[in-house]
Amino acid sequence: SERIARTIPATLAVNALALALALAAAVPLGVGAARRPGGALDRFSGLLLDALFSIPSFALGLLLLLVFAVKLRVAPVFSDPSLGLRGIALPAATLALVALAPIARVTRRAVGDALASASALSGRARGESRSEETLRALRRAAPAFAGLGAALVPQLVAGSVLVERVFGLPGTGQLLADSVFARDLPTVLGLTLVS
Repeated sequence: SERIARTIPATLAVNALALALALAAAVPLGVGAARRPGGALDRFSGLLLDALFSIPSFALGLLLLLVFAVKLRVAPVFSDPSLGLRGIALPAATLALVALAPIARVTRRAVGDALASASALSGRARGESRSEETLRALRRAAPAFAGLGAALVPQLVAGSVLVERVFGLPGTGQLLADSVFARDLPTVLGLTLVS
């Protein structure tokens, strides 16, 4: 149990950073696509999100590792949480890119539905600005975000197993993989309960 406790902070840090990065990129992308359906941003984001949705997390991680750690040498090859953000940037970016597609799609759909509703039409008739209209649409889309969050957190935790293995991050995913290969059933069961 103390081995599990030592690995939890690294996994939490990576997942929290990944979720923050994904939200920071996906919400504006989804709102922009919903504001002009069929526009250039909507078409480009659809293509980008389809590509991100189809790439497995470990392959995306290997690609980021090759580009940023091997070719550009701006990130460490093996992730180390003691280096701060620099040490967990690549695993967090990998998980963020994996989470970006569902967040942006749900945002685009929910905000698009809210912008097409009767209340949005009446707000436009009252002279609401575009920013007020967008904020109202985001508030109306909140239930969709809550449902997505409930589904996304387990996906991030599950994705951590492969991503931590690719980047050598000493987190719960790495411990789980090592415990499975070593047939350490108590640790596997403990990690399953914690996750």
